[in-house]
Amino acid sequence: MAQIESAVVALLRRANDPRGNRKIYEMAGTDIEKAGAVMLARIDELQPARLSELAAAAGVTISTASRQVSRLVEQGYVARSADPLDARASLHRLTPAGRGLRGRLQRAVTSFFEQALSDLTPNERELLGDLLTRFVQGVLELVVPEEELEPHGRRGVPDRHPASGTAARAHRTTAGATAGPTAASSSTCR
Repeated sequence: MAQIESAVVALLRRANDPRGNRKIYEMAGTDIEKAGAVMLARIDELQPARLSELAAAAGVTISTASRQVSRLVEQGYVARSADPLDARASLHRLTPAGRGLRGRLQRAVTSFFEQALSDLTPNERELLGDLLTRFVQGVLELVVPEEELEPHGRRGVPDRHPASGTAARAHRTTAGATAGPTAASSSTCR
């Protein structure tokens, strides 16, 4: 247990190190801020989305989400339009430039993890993926109220299927990565 705890603490420390995100953003050819990249991912997942939905998904206040989204609108990555059901509210979606940046970020994250896992065999990678998925789901069950868990787990982490692990593998192949190493499973991190 001490080895797992030590490895997770080291990973979390490094995941919050700006150098890791900077490396991914360089690979993607962007200078976007981490908060902007995370919000871009939340918009991509929820679009069209109201500001309140984006704030909840990103784990920030509405005023913080408003500043982040406004910056993305100014940069041309997000379009804002009136909500047809409530003229007082706005809906947000990615523009073509936003979709392009999101794709570059996802490819950069994939490349980053491929490099980090390059000395593992394909079987070891699959086993690591299955075990990490189960670990993350277990952590989420401890800290996230059940009503906040999505049908496929929180932010892309599938529900546990310990007997076969097949749902975890199937979902992992379709779940996209997000903005950087700190947000690698869609959904993972704020």
